[in-house]
Amino acid sequence: MEKISQNKILETAFARAPAQLQLERLETFELPRVGRGGEAVVTLAIMSGLTPVPSLAILHQARLLAPDIPQAHEYLLSIADVCAARLKALRRPSSPPILAVLTYAASAGLIEACDRRGLALIDTRGTVIVHAGQTFVRVVGKDKSARPSDVPLFANRATRLIRFFLSRPFRPFTARAAALATQVSYAYAHGVLVGLQREGLLLRTSPRAGFVAHQPARLLSAWILASAHQPLEADAWNAPSTSPAALDRARLAWESSNQRGVFTLASGLLPQEVFATALPHACYLSGDVRPVVSALQLRKTTPSNFLILRPSPSEATDAFGLYAGNRTLDYGLGVSLPQLAVDLARLGGRGRDQSDALVETFTASLAKSAASDG
Repeated sequence: MEKISQNKILETAFARAPAQLQLERLETFELPRVGRGGEAVVTLAIMSGLTPVPSLAILHQARLLAPDIPQAHEYLLSIADVCAARLKALRRPSSPPILAVLTYAASAGLIEACDRRGLALIDTRGTVIVHAGQTFVRVVGKDKSARPSDVPLFANRATRLIRFFLSRPFRPFTARAAALATQVSYAYAHGVLVGLQREGLLLRTSPRAGFVAHQPARLLSAWILASAHQPLEADAWNAPSTSPAALDRARLAWESSNQRGVFTLASGLLPQEVFATALPHACYLSGDVRPVVSALQLRKTTPSNFLILRPSPSEATDAFGLYAGNRTLDYGLGVSLPQLAVDLARLGGRGRDQSDALVETFTASLAKSAASDG
């Protein structure tokens, strides 16, 4: 279940629930879990109202069957203390949270299994079942629930499609046209684009119509949100100088050795875009790092002010990968503005502040473009 949709599902479900379930806020986090992926996504649903309801500790599991409930229940019991500690840190009542599961579509057998275990249950069809103490809510949803996508919407290869649509906002493209432009298979492109449509990030008026990035700033923000929890994997160095002249030497070094590179992080910013200071400089580099290390006289000491990032094979391409839509800088090429915002968010710290500023710049450029077209 994509992280960007989980809170939206919960907000919609509680909005439909009886008045006694008044949602105040959601706190989503990840915890270790044995098995595929090695982690579990849990949300604390903090309730309010005249008669306060205990908070809910909700385990996310897209495909949940009745036989899965005992194991899910045992896991929730094992993290109950962690959830209680988080509630205490938020200065919430210390009563134990109600244990719950969130899934796509709850069958009658799943509802019965949750009832036997005393688990609350929420699904994408509008089902909200909470039986705990004086709280008794039972709403069985009947909305159609879309089958969850098996295609990660923000994986490396999928981001080629996202870059394509962000570079062509408000224009319709079929899955076949997008697949051709990004050099992915039609089946893969269709799966990603339909998934983005279900998340409300692309618009399509009919099954035969093209997909449109109708809210490109929202699509960019969703990409950032989905990527921000993945720290940048980089080779960290100390550069005696990161001046424009030094960065130009780095560019000449990789070009003269027939390698591909592009600047990002502080090196990828235009002067008028700088919002946060003390950010490291960086470049993506495909190939041998030694020419760049020599040109910049890089050393393995602190502080680390220059990062060398290695693009994945699916991103090291002109077909709307990292080497497409690059921006011209005084000393070479930088990644596109959307990619730069994602990279800075993944950097963390002040990088997130700079990323937010770039999203505002991107949004303003869309408004300016729309005004000129009008």
